[in-house]
Amino acid sequence: MEGNRVSYRGLLSLSDLTPNPLKKVVAIWNDLDTETQSLCAVSTQESITVNLTDDSMWETWGEWLFKRCEVSSNEKLLMILHKVCNISIRCLEAQWVKTFYKKLSQLIKDKIECCTEDDMCRKLKKFESLLNL
Repeated sequence: MEGNRVSYRGLLSLSDLTPNPLKKVVAIWNDLDTETQSLCAVSTQESITVNLTDDSMWETWGEWLFKRCEVSSNEKLLMILHKVCNISIRCLEAQWVKTFYKKLSQLIKDKIECCTEDDMCRKLKKFESLLNL
């Protein structure tokens, strides 16, 4: 799950889905409160991940997500940006995340250069400024 508001209790309930309970719940770029993040960090439930790491699985996922951004229309790209531009300092500890956001920032600049709609340009520029870390 990316870019959703979900509680710790909500995350736990995902592993109880029937008839096919989830073995691994990955909830990143969510507006998790501090308590939920803490509970997930110390939880014995290793099946819940709420932070990005240097794990190669994440890097591959980031590459897939970037390709999704490249081929998306400006409208679809904005929907993706709303989810993935919730950047925390903790996320930026992983090198692939820094690279992902740098590439995403360049993609947004390229989209702005080709954009002909003022409203869309303004929205893209908002995200460009967010990503200028």
